[in-house]
Amino acid sequence: MICKFCGSVQAQDAQFCTNCGTEMVRPTANNTATTEEGNKFVERMHQYGSSTMFFIGAVLLTAGTAIAHIMALRFFNVFSIINIAWDVLPLVGVWMIYRASTDPKPQEGTLSALTIFRVMATILIVLMCIGLGLMGLGAIIGLFASIAGGGSGIGLLLLILFGVFIALFALYLRFYLIAMRRAVESIREGIYTGYSREIRGASSFVPWSYVMIGFGIFFSLIAVALFGTNNAIMNEFTYYFNQGFNESMFEQGFDMVIDISDSMPRFGMLNLLLSLASSVGMLLLIMTLGKFAESLRREPIA
Repeated sequence: MICKFCGSVQAQDAQFCTNCGTEMVRPTANNTATTEEGNKFVERMHQYGSSTMFFIGAVLLTAGTAIAHIMALRFFNVFSIINIAWDVLPLVGVWMIYRASTDPKPQEGTLSALTIFRVMATILIVLMCIGLGLMGLGAIIGLFASIAGGGSGIGLLLLILFGVFIALFALYLRFYLIAMRRAVESIREGIYTGYSREIRGASSFVPWSYVMIGFGIFFSLIAVALFGTNNAIMNEFTYYFNQGFNESMFEQGFDMVIDISDSMPRFGMLNLLLSLASSVGMLLLIMTLGKFAESLRREPIA
């Protein structure tokens, strides 16, 4: 045990410090890692949580997200409030981890941040399960529609589409959301016990994060290609689209598309930069987690 007054190392069964005479307080099983110094797991976590990579990732993610929300205030509504809260909570958690990693005090901040991530992961898992249930119902409806129509094309198409979405949602649920929650629980366990051989779930959560971030960057580039500074591709598309529909209803819809596409070039490059900043920031944070998990696989803390 460690004396809280003078910091000297004492025997596990010591009642008073042999150096200063202070009464020793035995840590319980639930607060060992947060009250007793020398927790090797926390020390290693500090190294990665206070790293330059983690800090730059947090700054980029925060800047990209914050400026994007400020630009979107002209569309402010109740859904914007929910979206802002959903984006701000993980940012708060990230900075709590960085603060705790640069401060040698107990890990209440990190534990609170992990609680935020665990709650958000749980909410997403529940919503994803509800979505899977609804898509399963849609697949059943598509199957009956196909049977009733004697193998009609619409029924088969619905069945195939819902089947593809169910497969993608199931993969996302299993290898991303559930894996993320397992990783959070594994880190919490390491903080409490002081030892760990691996971050469970990281081996699937980290690669999936790389894939999702890559898709985000790709679609950002596609959006700028369509709505970028020159806007040539979108103008050509909307021109030929308008040639096929002359009814007033479609003309009104076309005018709306033109208005939107004309306003987007002014923000196209800025939106791209914000999206890239957020994506690179998230990439650096996930890379930090991956390096931490890899270090535990190479050198387990027993």
